[in-house]
Amino acid sequence: MGNLSLWCPSFSVRNARVDEQHIELMAMSDELLAWLGRSRVPDHDLAHLLQEIASLNASHTRLEAELLARNQCPTLAQHQRLAAQGAAALQAWVAEARGGQLDRPALAVFLGAWMVNHLIETDLPVRDYLHE
Repeated sequence: MGNLSLWCPSFSVRNARVDEQHIELMAMSDELLAWLGRSRVPDHDLAHLLQEIASLNASHTRLEAELLARNQCPTLAQHQRLAAQGAAALQAWVAEARGGQLDRPALAVFLGAWMVNHLIETDLPVRDYLHE
């Protein structure tokens, strides 16, 4: 159902911890996309992996917010708002999967856009504020 393995050096925010989390989130999303393409994988198994992605994303969001606040990023509030929207969307997908009503094609579209948008539109513009 697709593949997000697009990591390249131009995506780096020049912070090894943040980059590592981005890479891990992309790898987990790739795994989920592969699972979505298999009709025999039950929704509750997908819910488990979605929850793992949501948990890592929550840690990632906290790290970014801490760095942006410490470095006085002028767009911190906007960054936090976008992160909250992404987190809410992930939790909605978890709930849908737990309820056995997962729209697999729509989730694949979401995953394909979510990480790329996060990297390109949200994090790269503020990478000068993501240093330790």
